[in-house]
Order: sequence, then C-alpha cells, then structure tokens
Amino acid sequence: MGLEKIAAKSFVFAFADLLGPAYRIENEGLDKVVKGEPAVFVIKHQHMMDFLVGAYGFRRILKNKATVPVKESLFRNGFVAEVLNELGAVSMKRPQDGGYNEHTRIRWARQFIELMKSNGWYAYCPEATRTPGAVGDFSEEYIHPVLIGAKHGANIYVAGIESTPENRSPWIPFLTKKKIRCEHYDAKGKAIAQVMSEIKQKMAELSGLEKKLY
Repeated sequence: MGLEKIAAKSFVFAFADLLGPAYRIENEGLDKVVKGEPAVFVIKHQHMMDFLVGAYGFRRILKNKATVPVKESLFRNGFVAEVLNELGAVSMKRPQDGGYNEHTRIRWARQFIELMKSNGWYAYCPEATRTPGAVGDFSEEYIHPVLIGAKHGANIYVAGIESTPENRSPWIPFLTKKKIRCEHYDAKGKAIAQVMSEIKQKMAELSGLEKKLY
C-alpha cells in the first residue's frame, strides 16, 4: 500500500468517521433506508463539507458505501483522488463539460443498470454543483438515475443536509450542528417533469429551504 493511499485512509477516518461527533450530526429517516436492496440517493448540496458529512452518514449510520459521481477535474491530484476513491467516488464529466451526450448516456445507463442489479447504492446531487441557501435548477439529464433506478426496482431516496441556526462556521466542528434528513420517494409511473418538480420541492423541505427555490 502506497503512502498516498495510507494518508488517504487516515484522512477519511479522521474527517469522515470522526466528523459525526464533531459536528453533532443528527439524522431523520436514515433508519428507514432498506438495506440489502439497490438504492438511489438524491442529495441537496450546499457546502463543500457536505461530501464528508454524507460520507459519515453512509459509513457510520448506514454502514454501507454508495457510488458517488464527482467531477473529473478533482481526480487530477493523486492524494485527493485516493481520498475520493476511499469514499466511493467515481470520475465523471458533467454535461456542462461536454461529457454527457446521447452516446455516453447510453453507455452510462448500461453501467448504472449493472450497479443496480448488484444491489449497489448510488448517491448524487442533481444540481451538479453547490447552490448555497437555495435549491438550484437542474436539467433532465440529471434526473435519469432516478427514472432508471425506479424502472429497475431500486429504492429512491431524497436527502438534505441542514445546518442549524446556531451554526457559526461550516468549516469548524464543535461550532456547527448538522442534521441529515432522508425520505423515500416514489417515482414509478411519473413523467420526468413531475419527478423534477417534486424532487426539487422535497430537497428544499429536507434542507430547511422551503421558500428558496430557483
């Protein structure tokens, strides 16, 4: 095992596993996630620390790992790439980077279906970037995992991470309190426009942003 991998494992333990007690993370609904079955998690992303908070939720609360697509540019640094790999991240070009067209969509869909068949978990943020303080817009391409997952029998969950009013700095543990909220979502038989609208609303509710929709 190389030094970068050892350092990455140590970093993940320190920041992803110990982050829960440090941030006094609470959860609502993660106990209702069905284990042993394929699942798609649609997560609202507001802050850079959300990735590690979410990792804590999967590693320590759900005790499972989810495949998480992360923009390709973050894998250019060897140490960062090892950390991301340890957390289940995979490199992906975003639509705005020219990496998601009709050809790659078909290839990606096949890979995604295989993941579902193997009882895999997939977690992603449909806004495709951080939108602090509000739920941003997202395109139809980013809702395809929900539709494909539902079609092939995966459970769909929508989640949000909220910092409480006592939060002073999202970067500093012990001065912050975060709450992970997660709810099951039924996407079966619904048109893509309806799924997009309902997921945006649900993300807002679970993140404490009910009146902040773009």
